[in-house]
Amino acid sequence: METNIISERRRSYNELIELIELAEKTSEKAASYQNSWQSNIFTTITSLMIFTISISICIKFYIDIDNGRNLSSMSIPIILSFFSIFGISFFIYGMLRVIKIEKTVMVEKKVLYKLIIMIHDMKELVYSSNEISVVEKALIEMRLSRIKFSIKEEMIDKFRQR
Repeated sequence: METNIISERRRSYNELIELIELAEKTSEKAASYQNSWQSNIFTTITSLMIFTISISICIKFYIDIDNGRNLSSMSIPIILSFFSIFGISFFIYGMLRVIKIEKTVMVEKKVLYKLIIMIHDMKELVYSSNEISVVEKALIEMRLSRIKFSIKEEMIDKFRQR
């Protein structure tokens, strides 16, 4: 009977460790998506700037032509028109990617939120059994503190308010 109780407590500890590992992976994945989101925002803004500059120069060329200035090379506005088309196309593509990444980040945040709640519940159960060592408790606390994602603190605060 005593062996069953100890093995049950050890199983709870192992499950807690598995949940922490899953939360660490989810946190890393969310941080990776967040970095991807930031680089996509930068690329999207850059493409918008290319579009704006190219279209501005094209408009200036066409205004100069309308004003009767004889421009020897019409290839420059044509090339700039292609840059404009490329810039706006890349901008639209970038915005769609940003929206997709944003949705993925939200999904990962929700998963992490649920994991944090489960970890908190399981941690209370494991700690109440007094069957784990101080070193094991310290390892658990250190691993939980390393979970990188700003949402973690918000989730813990929400959980404490329940």
